[in-house]
Formats: sequence, C-alpha cells, structure tokens
Amino acid sequence: MICDLYIEIIDVLLYWAKQGVDLELASTQTNLAFKVRHIKLGIRLIHNLTIISGSAGIKLLEYNFSDDPNVSKNVQEKLLDILTKKYTGISTQLLIMRALDGTLNSKLGKYILVYFYNSVFRILKAEH
Repeated sequence: MICDLYIEIIDVLLYWAKQGVDLELASTQTNLAFKVRHIKLGIRLIHNLTIISGSAGIKLLEYNFSDDPNVSKNVQEKLLDILTKKYTGISTQLLIMRALDGTLNSKLGKYILVYFYNSVFRILKAEH
C-alpha cells in the first residue's frame, strides 16, 4: 500500500515536472515574470527529483518529456532544448546545468553521459 502510494506520488511529480518545462504551457501565463517562474519551477522540480534515491531518479530518466506522444524525448533532451532557446536567461541556464548534472550523477545517467556530451558538442558547434 505504501509502495503504491509512493509510485503514484512520483508519477504525479513527473507529470508536474513535464508541465513545468513545457514552454507552450508557460507562454499561456499572463505576466512575463510568471512565464519565467513557471519554467524555473519545472527545472527545480527536475533537479529535486534527481536527488531522490531509488526508483524516482530512474523513472525521471525514462519518462517521456515530449509534447508529441509519437516522439520520445527524455528529460535531458528537454532541458537541452530549453537551454538552446534564444531568450533563455543566464539564471535559467545555470538551473538547467544544475539539473543536468543531477541527472548525470545517477546510475542510469552515467550510461546516458556519452549521448549528453555529444548533444552539448553539437549545440556548441551550431552556435559558433
């Protein structure tokens, strides 16, 4: 019973994290400050989910953060998408790097490390 409740709570938190980093959903906010807070809250929630030990971190890395159900996008790819947006501020970029670091420090995240670095190098190459 407690295990089922834990799984349900983690599922709700993952859903909230996905909604928190959804740029289209954030753009529906009426005030610019609320838009930024919406995204930052989602990034902070992702970072905090990486700190939780056990199945929560693994579920976070396996969760589909894509807006299109036919396309699979993990949390790291979603964070990299936000990082590369033109108007992403420095404080938001730092939060993203902190959350990405948290995902890479997990057991499953170490296997994704090679993919992550290839993505970062591709982004840096495209910008210069």
